[in-house]
Amino acid sequence: MSRHLRPAAFSLVLLGIIAVHVVYAQALDWLASEQGISITHNPGSSRLDAMGGLSICVPDESNKLDLYWYGDNLSALLWESDTRQWSIWNRTLTQVNDRYDAQAVRQRTRLDFSEYGGRMAWRQKGRRFLGTDYNYDVLGRNTSAFDDSKVRGPWYGVFGGQKIGRVVLGAGLHLSGDNQDLTTGDVFAIRHYSSGLRFVGSLAGYAGPIHFGLQTERQANNISGVSRDESRFHEDKYTWSRPIEKYVGSAIWNPSEALRGSFRARSERIDGGQDVRVSWSDRMPQNPGRTNFILRVGTFSERVRSYETGTRWELRPFESILLAAEGDYGRVDTRVDEGYNYKGSRRAQDTKERILRGGSGLSYETSSRRFRVGAEGWYRRYSNEDIMTDDHPKIVARTLEVRTGAEYFVRDDLALRGGYVRSADDENVDLPRSLGIGDGFTVGAGFLPRGGLYRLDAAVRWEKVLPNYDGNPRSEARRTLVSLGARFLL
Repeated sequence: MSRHLRPAAFSLVLLGIIAVHVVYAQALDWLASEQGISITHNPGSSRLDAMGGLSICVPDESNKLDLYWYGDNLSALLWESDTRQWSIWNRTLTQVNDRYDAQAVRQRTRLDFSEYGGRMAWRQKGRRFLGTDYNYDVLGRNTSAFDDSKVRGPWYGVFGGQKIGRVVLGAGLHLSGDNQDLTTGDVFAIRHYSSGLRFVGSLAGYAGPIHFGLQTERQANNISGVSRDESRFHEDKYTWSRPIEKYVGSAIWNPSEALRGSFRARSERIDGGQDVRVSWSDRMPQNPGRTNFILRVGTFSERVRSYETGTRWELRPFESILLAAEGDYGRVDTRVDEGYNYKGSRRAQDTKERILRGGSGLSYETSSRRFRVGAEGWYRRYSNEDIMTDDHPKIVARTLEVRTGAEYFVRDDLALRGGYVRSADDENVDLPRSLGIGDGFTVGAGFLPRGGLYRLDAAVRWEKVLPNYDGNPRSEARRTLVSLGARFLL
């Protein structure tokens, strides 16, 4: 085969392989976002989890300031490494909130989220890459009112890329699916089942000290729902179509070994809607038995627009010191219009959310590279304005956080890690008794045998947030995070 035809042939083979594996769990993602959980499908770093959650001032494979990790660009995977790599990971988060009403009656909510995954990538530096990944996510929630929900499902697919001149073209295709178990006193609560297809197309290139990337995603998601009583006599079937479009643009500027900067912009749009197929319910007394009478009506339509821009910088004035700073701003505009007669999965909504986040940090490493210590400070401001009501109420929340962490190699192949996190979280700056002070502790270890063919990392984090005032507390929150990771070079 001609050398000039090989890239094109490889691309055709890649697309053929991709077409065989075709799942993006949209019901799970939607329900998780309602609880403030972000599903990443990313190995992350158990090492940094053990070091107080440091995220920018300690160099790590998961926070590289490059197009692949920071720029979220698939094609840039070609420049990551010239080896075959396989990674597996698990994160399990448990959060218990005890909230008290005016009569000091406790209302308990428990949230459990686990993310399991594996990724294998084959890379030839400067030519092409091919890989596959598999993830399985579980989200559980229960309340003191005996409402329990558990949704779980896989996400898997293949991806690859080919270099042509100074440009790398990449593509990926993933399938997803999930289902939900639900226990509730509401007879007509909706159980969700979903399946989806996600396509990613990306481009990455370079010109002098600048690397740039563009990426687009298309997701076709169908979420099915069933609302029925225990006898299955009353049953309504829901169909929720939720197509999603995403765009990401990024650039990395690296003029020298001591300085590096970046910029990233993202946008996402969702235009979805849900219909219900009613066969019988207590809302239709004129149809008192099992008949073929069917009514199909719309329950809601949704329109979501989100935008985010961010930047990150690194400066290394000395070999042992790293200074880093990061900031981003995002907005999410959501409008949900409900049908008149039938309730769907979403309630009527017209909100404008704004998120501002910024942080900086410093780390120091000894010349022997056996000891490293770092500290970061972070600020986050979140606002949510309700446009549906006449007075447009607005909630503004603020969080301040200081993270510290350290790593020490007791042997050449064994590292011990620890950290401390102090936070101040004000749920609503315009209301009294909404401030909580948190203390978190992290511990962990890593095993890195000589030769670097594999590494094993583990971390545990305990955190407790208590009200910062006397009287009935607004809440008491306890969180536990267990993080495990492994990487193998094949």
